[in-house]
Amino acid sequence: MGSWKGQVAFPGDERPKVMWSFLHLLATVGAFVIARICRDALFLSRFDIDQLPDMYVWTALAVAASTYVYSRVVDRVRRDRLVLVVDALLVLLVLGLRATLNWLGTPFIGVLYVAVEAIGSLLLVQFWSFTDDLFDTRQAKRSFGLVASGGILAALLAGTLAGMISRIAGTENLLPLSALLILACLLIASHLARLYPESFSRQRRQATTAGDSGLGQVLSSAHLRTVAWVVLLTFLVITIVDYQFKLFVRYNYLNREAELTRFLAFFQAAAAGLCLVLQLLVTRKLLQFNILLALFLLPAALLAGSVTLLVLPTFLVAVITKAMDNVLPRPWPTASCAPWPREGRAWSSPLLPLPGSKRTRPGWAWPAWPCVPPGWS
Repeated sequence: MGSWKGQVAFPGDERPKVMWSFLHLLATVGAFVIARICRDALFLSRFDIDQLPDMYVWTALAVAASTYVYSRVVDRVRRDRLVLVVDALLVLLVLGLRATLNWLGTPFIGVLYVAVEAIGSLLLVQFWSFTDDLFDTRQAKRSFGLVASGGILAALLAGTLAGMISRIAGTENLLPLSALLILACLLIASHLARLYPESFSRQRRQATTAGDSGLGQVLSSAHLRTVAWVVLLTFLVITIVDYQFKLFVRYNYLNREAELTRFLAFFQAAAAGLCLVLQLLVTRKLLQFNILLALFLLPAALLAGSVTLLVLPTFLVAVITKAMDNVLPRPWPTASCAPWPREGRAWSSPLLPLPGSKRTRPGWAWPAWPCVPPGWS
């Protein structure tokens, strides 16, 4: 009990910063989850399912392009100003996607599929870069875990809310709800910038060296090479499992868009709830037992589930396998508990998707996973 209190006790002047950052992530992940539920439901119910493999390729390219452009700008502009501009543009973009969907209809759903992933990835990268400036290293070690746990709560609440709203307003009108949450991100970030202007006036600019030498440092570090291979394997297996899952969902809810949307929303909420239970009961024990085991747990479990699905191709097996993807810890936040080389901590985040450059306490490593785009699901 004492250890738990030690994790959540903050100095008085730090509590507003933690609370608002928690809400900031709640809105960020909520916007992404709701947009994804809308996108997946529309794609699986209306679009040509044979185009799904192409969507993975275009999504990967779009995410890489958007995060690369952001990385070239982020250290050249004060983040408290940049976040307001980007959030405002994303609000307009999401509303524009909704209007264009109403105008062009089904042919536009493929563009929507790719755009939602790029928007969500940018929101998450931006949140962590903004929060990384907001907290100093000591505060980050004390606070990031609790802040990151807002991602689990966001997934749970967003899934529940999406199911309710889609029943009343329809699947397409989840997009304005996502835009509203992005607007909430803008307002919260603006409030934090007014409360803590000194955090951004001392912003460190590292863009001149990080982008040029990062890959070489990954290759020269045994720690980073291991995590890079695990991340690569994990993304590969996640993509395979996601493809299998979406095929089964498509044909199980064929011509039943409303039911499909509610299923995806309920699945998201249930997986987040289960993740929360595992976080409270299992996480720290596993990390204290063996971090390497935690690193390989997700790809190994998903690979086993995917093979089982080939042998026993049923909807239930597909759902269970996909649930493992949403519930088990991802290797990148888990790796933040490993003994990283000093020279790799500041620049590793753009190359390996760690939740910020400041490390969290081992007991709080898992809550960070919903804050990283879970594969291409």
